[in-house]
Amino acid sequence: SRYYSLDRRIELGEMANLFLSRTGRTMFFVLICVYLYGDLSIYSAAVAKSVMDVVCSSIPSNVTNPKEWDELPCFNSTTAATYTRLQVYRIALLTFVGAMGPFVFFNVQKTKYLQLFTSGMRWLAFTIMISLAIHLLVGRGPQGSPPA
Repeated sequence: SRYYSLDRRIELGEMANLFLSRTGRTMFFVLICVYLYGDLSIYSAAVAKSVMDVVCSSIPSNVTNPKEWDELPCFNSTTAATYTRLQVYRIALLTFVGAMGPFVFFNVQKTKYLQLFTSGMRWLAFTIMISLAIHLLVGRGPQGSPPA
């Protein structure tokens, strides 16, 4: 029937105009802005921290003052010109913003190839994780804590 046909695209802002009063629309747009800002902050912090953890050497468990993790050198190196963990975090954050920032100015409507790429990367990550888990289980056997 005509009530349930999807022949016209309606965005969230248009639905807010249809169903909410002026105050409701204002609150809707404020909340959407706060939500998107929070989402972007979480993604940028999580991506930069994850990249830093992958790139930098691990922190030894016997570090006496773990509050100063940002002053620790990123690489176990004997040279004097080493990057700190905070510097590598900032580089990763700037790289993330530089890579994702231009998408703000694009009109992304035809996302077929982006969705295919994302789906492929998810399947690749899933396959790698399962393969590594099987490889470690076959090579080293189960290593539970506490032992079974």
